[in-house]
Amino acid sequence: MNESVKKVRAYPLPAELTIAGKKIPVEIRRLEILGLYIESTSLVVTAGTRGHISIALPKQYVRIEANVILVRSLDSFTGEGKNKGQVVRLLEFHFVSLSEEQKDQIDSFASSIGQK
Repeated sequence: MNESVKKVRAYPLPAELTIAGKKIPVEIRRLEILGLYIESTSLVVTAGTRGHISIALPKQYVRIEANVILVRSLDSFTGEGKNKGQVVRLLEFHFVSLSEEQKDQIDSFASSIGQK
């Protein structure tokens, strides 16, 4: 009997970022023990901005809740299609503190998708 296995795309990974009490749905482009990268066309924040992230890890069936701080924002412009010239912002957030269990869960997730 052939059983079909549904593959789960790891990225973008949906999450919820809370900044100054405002909940913002975001998509994580990369997740590591140190932090995460979010790509956005609308979110405007400056380095040092603090927030809270809530991430449901696929395949792991766990939720990571953690405080984060923005350490870097890189802007680029789209060059094609209907959104030509639109600013695309890559935001690098670092975790303020993670428990050992949370670090292990992120590490296990990264290993399960073959992330180095």
